[in-house]
This record gives sequence, structure tokens and C-alpha cells, in this order.
Amino acid sequence: EDAECTFSVGVIAAPGPGEEERVQVTYYTAEEALSNIFKHMRYYKLFSWDEDKTKALAANPVEADAMEHIQATVKHAREQGQDEEEAGELLDFVDAFKQFKNRLGGTHIDKLDNLPTYVRKEEGIGHLLLIRIVHMYMNNPVLAKQGFNIADTPGTDSMNQAAKDITFTYLKEADAVIYLAEARGLSTNFEVIREEISKYHTSIRDKMFIVANKADVYEVKSMRKEGGRKAPIEVVYEGIVNPLRSLGLNEEKLFFTAGRISELEQKKKMGTMLPEEESQYNTMSKALADKKAALSSDINPGLLAKLQ
Repeated sequence: EDAECTFSVGVIAAPGPGEEERVQVTYYTAEEALSNIFKHMRYYKLFSWDEDKTKALAANPVEADAMEHIQATVKHAREQGQDEEEAGELLDFVDAFKQFKNRLGGTHIDKLDNLPTYVRKEEGIGHLLLIRIVHMYMNNPVLAKQGFNIADTPGTDSMNQAAKDITFTYLKEADAVIYLAEARGLSTNFEVIREEISKYHTSIRDKMFIVANKADVYEVKSMRKEGGRKAPIEVVYEGIVNPLRSLGLNEEKLFFTAGRISELEQKKKMGTMLPEEESQYNTMSKALADKKAALSSDINPGLLAKLQ
């Protein structure tokens, strides 16, 4: 989606021998959680009414003073008639801080069925802002056989500085990095990645894969060359590949995907597809087949192979 929806690092792994499936949630300390909220760019505009106090509390978050400042900020924002949604989120944070204070700085174990409570903003964004890492131990045969973990991190352009810091730590330590972007080209956020990669030299370059998702959004006409001009899809491709080349990344590690149809294919195999999903699957399948048939054979060979 367009909005930020990953607030903490989520690590998926298989449980150890004899262990049950579970969720293991690691919380920030009280001081970290409060400091993070004052540094969070989503709430920067609200807190800007008293920048000096906000900066002081970000550096030294005394709980009583911090709570008072958050509530005063919400009151000021509503008096000014601004940012009702963000003000409500700050109050949600205050309520969650009080409710889950005994978990802060520690680890909480829960049933896997309760996972949404720790990862979905529909369950309360305030609670999510207290969480550092969510470990999901799932009986997945591939994870169990191969013995690896998958870490889903917040974006490198996350508005939460603490989440960004953790993300870049995972970038440095991971065995393989998958950078997920929409298939329209790399955003200006890629400049941030350029800076980070320069710190680690080849340690990220050599293990980085780029996935251009939602490739099914391209129109049939974008697949064709007309009047000797490049096909529109080639222009998009260059917008992805040129930044990769400038970073010394391997463009062969670029993949086009369409996540929704892949999800529907899995449901079809498992026999869990709903009638409306089957209709969507058939529509998408035909559209993709039409686009493949429309591909000009003389477009960039590397792109042609990837799209086919």
C-alpha cells in the first residue's frame, strides 16, 4: 500500500525441535519508546510548536514530563484544527504506553493466532510504536529444512528513525538483501540506500536483489515500440537499471513480480480460492498473457527475458 504499514522488524523462523509455534515480541524500554516518539517524523509537525522542549525530551525522556508534553501537543493541535489523525495516534500511544508498561524493556510470548495484535495498525498504532522486534516461529517446512530466518524490515524511508536504524543494521548483517520497490522505477529514497551501501562497500552490493513488484500494472501498449521510439516499458526499465549500475549492483539480480497473482495461484493449488478470487485470477491471467503477447521482440534483450 501507499502508507507505511511495517512498524517494527518481523523475523520469521521455524521453531526449534519440540518447540511450539509462537510469537515472541521484544519491546523498547520506556525511555526508548518515549524518545522514539519525539524523533518520529510523522509527528514532527505537531511537536514543532515547542521544538526546544521536544528536543530536550527526545534526549532525556523523563516519563511524567514526556506524557505531559504529548498530551499538551495534542491539545494544541486540536485547538489549531490540525492533523486530527496524527493527534489521535499520539493519544493512542499514551494509552498503549500505560497499558503495556510492564512489558517495556522485556520480551512477551503469545500464541501465533494473536500475531495481528503485534503487526497490524488496525489493532492500534500506539501499541506498535512500543515494539522493537516481532519473532514469528512458524512450522514452515522450507524454513525448517533450510534453517534460515526471513527478516521483514520497515522501509529504508521509514518515518521512525529507530526503525530505520534497525533496518540498516539488518542490511549489514543479512546473508541476502531483497529490496522491494514498485515496478515504476526506484524512488528518491534510493539515494538513502546509496549512502548506506557506501559505508559497507561490497558487503551489501554482493548480496542485494531488487524486486520490482506490481509489474501487472503495465498497460498492453507499454510493451510495444512505435515509430522507432523505445517502448514505454523500456524507459521504466532504464529508470530502475541506471541507479543500480551507478551503485555497482548487478542488474541480473533484478526481478519483476506480481504478488497478487502469485498469492492467488497458491490459493488455487491449496483449493482455498473463493469464487470472487477465481474471477480476479482469471482476469489477471488473461491480462498478463495479453501483455506477454504484445511484447516487441526487439526491445532490450535483458528486459524482454525478465518480462517473459
